[in-house]
Amino acid sequence: MRLRLSSGEGGLPALQAEYDAAAAALSGVAEQMRAADEAADSIAREMNEAYSREMDLSNKIAVTGSNIGHFNDAKAGLEKDINDITAAVSAIEARIAEMKARSAALGGELAAEKEKEAAAEAQAKVLSSRLGEIEARQAKIREDQAWDKSRLEVILAQGEHDTYWVGINGVLNSGVAGVKGTLRHLLAIRKEDRVAVDDALGRFLDSVVCETAAAAQEAIEYLRHIGK
Repeated sequence: MRLRLSSGEGGLPALQAEYDAAAAALSGVAEQMRAADEAADSIAREMNEAYSREMDLSNKIAVTGSNIGHFNDAKAGLEKDINDITAAVSAIEARIAEMKARSAALGGELAAEKEKEAAAEAQAKVLSSRLGEIEARQAKIREDQAWDKSRLEVILAQGEHDTYWVGINGVLNSGVAGVKGTLRHLLAIRKEDRVAVDDALGRFLDSVVCETAAAAQEAIEYLRHIGK
């Protein structure tokens, strides 16, 4: 450069221009380097931000995956619970159906028992009515027996002193075939008519009734035989 400066006065301006051009070019390069540095810094920031976003996204993905795992576990548990509940509901429905069937059967049995009870009550009423009739008949029989006993006592008392009554008892106990008994015991006399019949027939109520005249004759012969 010094040589060029010493070569003439005309070389200085050219050199100055070249220097200025070089300085301008250097300034441009420096500006480009600054721009490149800024771009590099921006890219680095963007890369850091992208890395941060990627890490955040990875964390979210991990959390989401964990949540999905928990959800799947919870879903499996819920499905198991649903299956258990479904089985329990089926068992309860089966039990309800069984109880309904049993209730229907018991209803039928209850209706049958009610029918039996109604039949038993009706039979009890019939038996009660028959029992009343039997008791009434027994009372009448006891009354007739008491009356007959009373009459028999009177007859026996009279018979001890009356050959008529002795003869009647002798014929009745003779064993003669065809002797049926006394008229008193063969007639069916109502209670309210007994006094009237006694008054009308008197001692003829104790007459001996025979099936045939031959039987009556045999009875008479028996009395003659025993001296009555």
